[in-house]
Amino acid sequence: MNAIARTRSHRSAFTLIEMIASLAIMSLAFGAMLSSSLLLTRVSDIDGVGGEAGRLAHITTDLAEDLKTALAIDATASSVELTVPDRDGDGADEVLLYAWSETDGDPLTLSYNGATAVPVTGPLTAFNIGFEVESPPPDSEQLVGGHNPSSIASPGTVRVDDRNRHGQQFLPSRPLVAFGWKPTRVRMKCQNQSGTTSVLDNLFTSINTADRNGTPTAVTHTFNTLNPRDLPDTMAWYEADYPAAAPVIAAGQEVALVITTLSLLVEVDLQVDTGADAPDGYAAGNAFGYTADTAKSLIYEVYGIIYGGSFEYSRRALIGLQPKGSDIAPVHFGVNTLNEPKLSGSPTILSTRERS
Repeated sequence: MNAIARTRSHRSAFTLIEMIASLAIMSLAFGAMLSSSLLLTRVSDIDGVGGEAGRLAHITTDLAEDLKTALAIDATASSVELTVPDRDGDGADEVLLYAWSETDGDPLTLSYNGATAVPVTGPLTAFNIGFEVESPPPDSEQLVGGHNPSSIASPGTVRVDDRNRHGQQFLPSRPLVAFGWKPTRVRMKCQNQSGTTSVLDNLFTSINTADRNGTPTAVTHTFNTLNPRDLPDTMAWYEADYPAAAPVIAAGQEVALVITTLSLLVEVDLQVDTGADAPDGYAAGNAFGYTADTAKSLIYEVYGIIYGGSFEYSRRALIGLQPKGSDIAPVHFGVNTLNEPKLSGSPTILSTRERS
């Protein structure tokens, strides 16, 4: 009986490995709960100990951390939209919008990923934000247009052959292109499906004028000639240069990337985003006229030399908040934006230096 009892006692106890595994699982569960709690805290009542002064200290700490890690900034004199790295584990970046109405007595509000804005401070008489920035060197190459989301929920393909071609309209923004731009290269996700081809069987990518509706036209600014045998055999990025003699395209002119072939033997699949929010692509059969290919945006990037560009990168942000009433001191602080995010909108620029 004693032997049996000892055996049962031994079997009912936890081994060291089981205890370690249990602790690891509990740690993961606690971490997930803590992350959810922190996320809710961003949009909850945070008066707590210290009243309004404590609330102000809390939100300035959050805002400083958000600016420090921002990947992109869209700002005005009294609002700032920050794209920050994924915080909820879904693989997508988060978008935080801090805004003040510029009305005396209104609070600073925060919207998280487009949700309803909630107040995160008490009444303010002022909120302002300015930036120390770097500008790109004169006549530098920049990303001019493209569609390359971090994840594609609904990927698909379109076929380019002697009967079908595809186009994608884009408009380089005026803050980026102040005078004009010259196409330098294109990147696209594609896969060669051709069989045996000769040196005469080519694929072409071109930058064409788009009409007022965004539809590609037959007017070509520049093009390059690609050998299908150089394209990847599995869906992957492929890059091609445009000729150095490509013309300068005026700022504000809508253009389209067009991929086409005249060869009976060339067949190439292009990666597209078929999600509901994806921009329309444009497809054409034997006739040149294009029609919108609803929610089939190419996965692509077009680069060019920017002439007179004014795009800027944030190096440091300086923020000021003035609570309403004399019992709480105004808050002023500066934050180094570590990722040097691109700055857009109509921000207040405090100083500028040329980007090396």
